[in-house]
Amino acid sequence: MIYNNDIYNNEEKKKQQQTLIARRVQLLFTIVFIFFAALIFRLSIVQIAKGEEYLKIATEKSIQTIPIPAPRGKILDKNGEILVDNKVSYTVVFREEDWMTKDYILYLANQVAPIIQLPLEDVLKKMDTGYDAEGNRVIRKDPKFLEKDLKFDLKEQEISILSENRTALKGIDVVVKPVRYYREDRIAVQTIGFVRPYAVAETARATESYYKQRKDIYLPNQYVGMDGVEFSYEDTLAGENGAKKLLVNARGTLLEEVSVTKPLPGSNLYLTLDRRVQKESQEFIAQYLKELRQRPGAHTDTRQVKNAYVVAMETETGKIAAIISHPDYDPNEWIRGVDQDRYNDIQFSINNGTIRSAPYDARPKAIKESERHPSSMVPMGSTIKPLTVLMGLNEKIISPYDRWRDPVVYRYGRGTDSISNANKRDLGWLTPQIALQKSSNTYMARIAENLVSKGNSVQTFQRYHHHFGMGIQTGVQLPFESKGLEDYIDTSKRISALAALVQASFGQQERYTTMQLAQYTATLANKGKRLRPQIVDRIESREEIKVTQPEVLSEMEIPDLYWKVVLDGMKMVTQPGGTAVVPFQGFPYTVASKTGTSEQDMYVEYEPGKWKKDRRVENATFIAFTPAEKPKLAIAVVVPEGGRGTNSAAYIARGVLDIYDKYIGIGDQPRIPPGPVEIDETAAAQ
Repeated sequence: MIYNNDIYNNEEKKKQQQTLIARRVQLLFTIVFIFFAALIFRLSIVQIAKGEEYLKIATEKSIQTIPIPAPRGKILDKNGEILVDNKVSYTVVFREEDWMTKDYILYLANQVAPIIQLPLEDVLKKMDTGYDAEGNRVIRKDPKFLEKDLKFDLKEQEISILSENRTALKGIDVVVKPVRYYREDRIAVQTIGFVRPYAVAETARATESYYKQRKDIYLPNQYVGMDGVEFSYEDTLAGENGAKKLLVNARGTLLEEVSVTKPLPGSNLYLTLDRRVQKESQEFIAQYLKELRQRPGAHTDTRQVKNAYVVAMETETGKIAAIISHPDYDPNEWIRGVDQDRYNDIQFSINNGTIRSAPYDARPKAIKESERHPSSMVPMGSTIKPLTVLMGLNEKIISPYDRWRDPVVYRYGRGTDSISNANKRDLGWLTPQIALQKSSNTYMARIAENLVSKGNSVQTFQRYHHHFGMGIQTGVQLPFESKGLEDYIDTSKRISALAALVQASFGQQERYTTMQLAQYTATLANKGKRLRPQIVDRIESREEIKVTQPEVLSEMEIPDLYWKVVLDGMKMVTQPGGTAVVPFQGFPYTVASKTGTSEQDMYVEYEPGKWKKDRRVENATFIAFTPAEKPKLAIAVVVPEGGRGTNSAAYIARGVLDIYDKYIGIGDQPRIPPGPVEIDETAAAQ
């Protein structure tokens, strides 16, 4: 009996265990079922309810659209001769891949740097992998999948070594790319400007706001305009970029190319310049300044003269016939790469001194030396006197038949202040015409004092200046143009309107650009009609040729008799007894002109915040238009530290006018026609 009970109990235990196991399995299956049901429910939400939203996010993350830079348009002279083009360049590039470690990247940079003759730091900076030369982490500038340009214009030896070591230098390749190319004879380089990578342009103070608005259409290493017409006509020259759609993984590695849209090339710009006139004028000025440094004038010291600025404008159209900012430099430097040492050298030549301030060429000394010399914007001197006389006539301060005895020393106000003519000359009896011919300071001071007595004198003075293009921008399509400096405004507030305008009446209280002086001169020639200076003659796009038309900015009605008085006085400047008779001896056309000499005190900082007078210099200025009765060309010249205008600036103007007459013609006689357009056969083949 006991035995049977044991057997029964064991069977009951087994049944209970099986039941328990079955319940546990059932519970497990229930939990698994619930889990999978929740997962399926969640996936249904992702795929069905929010499928489009998540698909869009996934697509945006995996498909990258990269612009393909369009070939920039060419820049040519008015006759179609190429000044700026695109040429093919053998370029070493770096393509980063996932497997590349820090050690390999540093190894690669150390191998490549001596081959392409660049510092290791520069190579790593261009590779943009997130490491510096010491292996420290730095911030990347561009996405990983972008191809990085390390150096353009490789030499044959560099190409050969890189090709031979292709296996050992994985990630490095030599490809052919188009790059900007500027002529070696440096035609109007500051006016044409230069290009730099977009990544530089969007961080540069002068161009930042413009390019940040266009960040979606440029590659970081795409070259864009930074100055000159390269920048002011960027939208025209840049063309329309194409695009590549790339499939990229989460780590930024390129998986495949999805599609390609071809770029459309930029339009071509034809400048208003004739290359022959521009080139020969530049060469003439460079040689003349060299001679001027070696033979200072009898009354002034020109041994330190290094800079000169010239603008010549067609009076009927406003088209610029010559624009010279000397010294110049080779803008191809920017393509080859400008390090700090090279920048220190070319910084004196980069700015276009005809439209804004440009420093004195202090090479080979440091920038500190340039502070001891005038910039390109100097007091305009006696070139303002035609406007002073015209204002005096139109405001009824003097009459066309005015006769006045030169007092030699003119005392104004309470009689304690005085001014005199150059060298305290007694110019005898003066009419408005003779006052211009002999450049009388006293006559102009008399006009200014009488203007002040009428009230609102500073406003009246400024109104005339602004109408003739001084104290406001000229409107030329070049970037970063200065409005000039109206020093007489500040002086009138600090001292008095009388003190300010007496000095300003003969050009000692205003500093303007050469472009402003040229527009002022052309406005005199056009009897009060002010034209916009034009630097582009026409734009040639794929669809059409757009020709630039003359644009009148303002007009001032002044009686013809007053214009005749001023014109006669300006014509007398190059006739016997005038201040520019010698430079224009033998010139075949009548010239209306005015010489100018401005005195300028230079100050240096001897302690922080403390300045002292270093010395006084004389700057030469000159304006003219010719033929006087039927003007065709107006010209303005500024030569800082050039002494008297008649000794330097007038000679430069004569030289440029002769060159223009040689190739274009000031009169009605036909001149040398442009020859066949030069073609670079190598570039054409490429």
